[in-house]
Amino acid sequence: MPNDEELHAILNHYIDHYKLETTTDDVRRVVPMDNWTGAEIKTLCRLSHILNGDVEKAKKYIVPIYEAKKDEIERQRSRAKEFATPATARKDFIKSVPKAKGRALMESGKPKAKVAKVTNLKDKQKQDTASESVPETPDKPKDPVVN
Repeated sequence: MPNDEELHAILNHYIDHYKLETTTDDVRRVVPMDNWTGAEIKTLCRLSHILNGDVEKAKKYIVPIYEAKKDEIERQRSRAKEFATPATARKDFIKSVPKAKGRALMESGKPKAKVAKVTNLKDKQKQDTASESVPETPDKPKDPVVN
C-alpha cells in the first residue's frame, strides 16, 4: 500500500488524468484514504468523473481491500518487513545489498558470460535434417545353400 507521499502523488495523477475540478486535499478531507491501494484511488477518481465530480457519491461504491481483508493484509505486511525491500527504499540502501547474478547483469547492461549464438529455426531444422542419417536397409537374406 502506498505511503502518505505516494498516495498524494497517485491521487494527484488521477485527478489530473480524469480532469476533476478538485484538489487532493479536498478529496482527502471527504474520503479518508489510509490503507487505500493505487487501484482504489484510480477507481474513486474514475467514478467521480462519471458522476460529474461527486467524490462522496463515488466513495459509496468502493470497498477498500484493507477493510475487507484487514487481518490477511497485516500478516503479509509483517512478513514483508522481514523479507522485502520497499520500492521507495533509498538508493544507498539498495547498493549495500549484495548483488545477485541477475541484478548485476541488469545494472551493467552487458552479459557477464558469453552466450552461445542462437540460430534461427530454419537453420536449426537444416542442421537437424542434414545430421540425420538414412537408416540402412538390412542385407537381403542369402539364398540357402543347396547341396
